[in-house]
Amino acid sequence: MAENLQEPNHSAPGQSGDLGEVPFGKVFYQLVREKKTGYLDILTAAPPAGKVVKRVMIAQGSSFYVQGGSLEETLAKILVGRGKLSEQQYEEFKVEAGGDYKKLEAIAQQTVQLNGQELSELYQFQSELKIINCFALVRGFYQFKEMEAAVLQKNPLIPFSPEKLLLSGVKTHFGKQRIEREFAGIDKKQFQVKPGLSSQARLFGFGPKEVRWMNQLGKEFNFASGVRISSLKPEPAMQTLLALYLAGYFELEASEEDFPLGSAYAEAEAKQKETEEKKAEERKRVEERAEKKPEPKKEEPRLPIEEMLDKQMTDKELIKEIDKMIELVSKKETTFFEILGVTEQNPPTQVKKIYFKMARIFHPDAKPALYQGVLRDKVEDLFTRISEAYTNLTEPEMRSAYLDRIRSKVTDEEMEQANRAIQAEMEFSKAAMSLRRGAFREAMTALEAAAKLMPDEPEYRIHLGYCLFKTEGSAAGAKAAKMIEAAMKDRPKVTDGWFYLGVIARTSGDLSEAKQFFSKALELDKYHQEAQRELRVIEMKLADAQKGGKRR
Repeated sequence: MAENLQEPNHSAPGQSGDLGEVPFGKVFYQLVREKKTGYLDILTAAPPAGKVVKRVMIAQGSSFYVQGGSLEETLAKILVGRGKLSEQQYEEFKVEAGGDYKKLEAIAQQTVQLNGQELSELYQFQSELKIINCFALVRGFYQFKEMEAAVLQKNPLIPFSPEKLLLSGVKTHFGKQRIEREFAGIDKKQFQVKPGLSSQARLFGFGPKEVRWMNQLGKEFNFASGVRISSLKPEPAMQTLLALYLAGYFELEASEEDFPLGSAYAEAEAKQKETEEKKAEERKRVEERAEKKPEPKKEEPRLPIEEMLDKQMTDKELIKEIDKMIELVSKKETTFFEILGVTEQNPPTQVKKIYFKMARIFHPDAKPALYQGVLRDKVEDLFTRISEAYTNLTEPEMRSAYLDRIRSKVTDEEMEQANRAIQAEMEFSKAAMSLRRGAFREAMTALEAAAKLMPDEPEYRIHLGYCLFKTEGSAAGAKAAKMIEAAMKDRPKVTDGWFYLGVIARTSGDLSEAKQFFSKALELDKYHQEAQRELRVIEMKLADAQKGGKRR
C-alpha cells in the first residue's frame, strides 16, 4: 500500500465523475480556473465504494501536494532513475519495506543522504510527476471535496504553473494515436475560441510564434486546419490544441461533445472477453466429450496416405518414401494437415490413427538395422515434424490457433517479428519518458532491450549512444559519437541525432564541429529550442575568441 489515505467524507458536498467520460485534464483545470481549495481524489470505483489511490491537494488553484500513487512514482524509484541507487539496492529495500511505500522512501533517503536543497528539488519533481501521470488514466473515478485552507496547510504545498502541468500532461500521455482514438472525429470539429486566449498564452510558456498561431485561429476554427497552419509538427500541434480545449479556451456545441474517450477501448475489451469465453466453451465441450461414454466406433473412410502406410515395402522403397516425406516437410508452405495426409474435416481420432501408423514406419527406433548414420538423422528430423503436426492438430487450443494462423496467411516468423517490433516500441516509449526526466541509466536499459529486439532499427542506437555518453561521461564521447554517426547513416533525418553529436563535440571542446551539428539539427527542426540555445552560446564563444585574436 502506498499510503494510508483518509477516505473522503462522501456526505460532504462535492463533485465526482467517471474518468472514462471526463478526461482528468478537464477536471483538473476547471478546479484550477475556479481557484478551488480541497482534495481531488482518484478512486478505483464510483463513490462510496471506491478506494482512494491518489489524492491531489489543491490550494487556491495554484499550489499542490500529492499523496498516494504507484511504485514507479516513489522517491526510491526516482533515485534509481537518477543513478543514486542501484537496482539491487532498490529490490532489497522493497523487500525490507514489505509493500509500505513510505517506509521504502525513508530507507532510500537515509541511504542516499540528500541535502535539504536536493530533497526539496526531489519532492518537487515527484509531485509534478504524480500529477502528470494522472493524465494517463482512462479508467477510475474522481471526486473533489472543498476543504478549508488550514486543513491543507499542514502538507508541504508546492507552487506549480497549472497551465504548464496541463500542457506537460497532454504532451507526455496523449500521442497522436491516443488523440485519434479517444477523441475520434476531432479533426472535423469546429471550435469557438474564447476571448482572452492571447493574453493567457504566456501562462503555458508559449513564445511569439505560438501566440501568432493562436491569433491566426480567429474566433472559430476547424481542428485539422488549425493543425495545418501551425509551425509545429502535426503531433505537438494536436497536443497543444487539445490542451487548450481541456483548459476551456476552445469550446464546442453541446451536441458536438460526442468523443468516445474511455469507451474507445470497449470494443477491443469486448473482443478479448468474447475470445476468452469461446475458449472456455471449447474447453467445456472437450471436458464433456471426455466424460461421455464412448459410442460404438464407426468405420472411418480410408485416406489416400494409408495406401502407402499399410503397404509392405522393401528397404529401398521405404528410403524412397522417406525422401519424399522429407521433401514435403521441408517446404515452407506445407501445412501440418499435408504432413499427416489429412484435412480439416478429419476428426482427431483419424488424425491419431494416421500418426500411429506413421510412427510404426518413421520412428527412429522402428527399424534400428536400417536407420543408421545419415539415414537415422534424416528420420529423426522427419519424425520431429510429424510429431509437431500431430500435437498442433489434436490439442484443441493449439489447433484453433494454428487454423487462425494459416487462414490469415501469417507465418510464425512474421508473427514473431511483429511481436518483437511491438515490444521494442514499448521499451522505446519507456526510454523516451526516462530521457525527458534525465534518467539516462534507466533510459539506457530500456534502449538496450529495444535494440536487442530490433537490432536493425537505427533510431534506438542513436539514443543509446547518447545515453552511453551521459552515463559514462567525456571518456566515452568518441565511442558514443561513433555509434550515433553509424546509425545516422541509415536514418539521417533524426533531429536528436545531430543534436546529440553537437553536445558531444561541444563537450570535447570542438566548437566549430558542434556548431555544424546544431545547425543540421535546426535544418530539420527550426523550432528545436535546445539546439537554438546551444548554437547561440557557441556563436558567442566563437565571436569572443575571434575578437581576442584580433586584439593580440
